[in-house]
Amino acid sequence: MEGDSEYEYEDGECVWAKYADYPWWPGQIELPPKKTKRGRKPKHKTIQVRWFGEFGVPTNAVQKRFVIPWDPDEIDRVYVEVDEEDVTTFQESVDECNTVYMQLCEEQGVEPLESAVVYDKKDAQREKTRKTVTGNKKKKISKSRKTKNSSSDEYNEVESGDDSEQEEKDLPPPPGLEPFDDTENATEADGENGAEEEEDEEEDDDVMTERKRSLRSASKPKPEVVAKAKPKTKPKTKSVKKV
Repeated sequence: MEGDSEYEYEDGECVWAKYADYPWWPGQIELPPKKTKRGRKPKHKTIQVRWFGEFGVPTNAVQKRFVIPWDPDEIDRVYVEVDEEDVTTFQESVDECNTVYMQLCEEQGVEPLESAVVYDKKDAQREKTRKTVTGNKKKKISKSRKTKNSSSDEYNEVESGDDSEQEEKDLPPPPGLEPFDDTENATEADGENGAEEEEDEEEDDDVMTERKRSLRSASKPKPEVVAKAKPKTKPKTKSVKKV
């Protein structure tokens, strides 16, 4: 596609435009002031275009030969240049541009192109379909949430049932049954334990008494032993026999 370099575009007019190596994309003309200081219209080989959707940059100066007036039927010629990852953004930009074109035609009292009218009806139908699909998705999500909530409620009911069973277990016995009384056995056991403790105390007292006695006997001074002097004896003399 190639545009007319001599064509005079109006400010805000919807167009198809191509910048550098990018694909053809819907945009809107942004004109500078119409008159210079001398009162003459400036002649430019480029024109400023504001892009619809996500183009990477908001505006670019595009050569006029790469700009053509808006017509939705040109989408079949442009679509082949769009990358697969940009298809959704491209379609949204086309929808937005055609909507703005229809609004401008209504404001200016100009009859829109038949192709724009047809595209607008198709766009309205697509929008209705998108809303229906979105509504169905929301309903599915709400149903799944309700299912989760109901399952959690059932789980809580089961837990509360377990609690009630536990409470029933903790209830006191019915009036016809007498509770088991173990006070007699406890009294006997206490008596036996007390007797054993008294015996242990008596044994301790005996041990302490024995120790005191041993200590008293050890503290008494022992009498001094005086050695008696042995009497002196005369030394024996041997008798010598005379020959």
